[in-house]
Amino acid sequence: MKFNLKLLVIILSLEILYLSLLFIILLFSFFMYFGSGAGAESQIAITSGKIANYVIILPPFLFNFYKAHKLKVDGKTEDKNSYLIASILYLLFIIYQIYSEFLNF
Repeated sequence: MKFNLKLLVIILSLEILYLSLLFIILLFSFFMYFGSGAGAESQIAITSGKIANYVIILPPFLFNFYKAHKLKVDGKTEDKNSYLIASILYLLFIIYQIYSEFLNF
């Protein structure tokens, strides 16, 4: 299975940068909205946090599968494999984040 290593590194670095930046933005925006104490432990805050986790995780997967399908139609198998491998590695990264309790569902 051939893949484009340069494209794979670019994809993974952008996905990790996206995850980190969106996590920081959502963390501070939720803290400013809900505050600390009892407001942060309300059911609305917990539900918003769960939805935010999905917002953080799903777009890179959807984009990678969209690009892989588009490249499959164009016949560029090397780049398609790079996007699929990036999705698998991103999934492993997310599983590690859940295992280390950085992300919580």
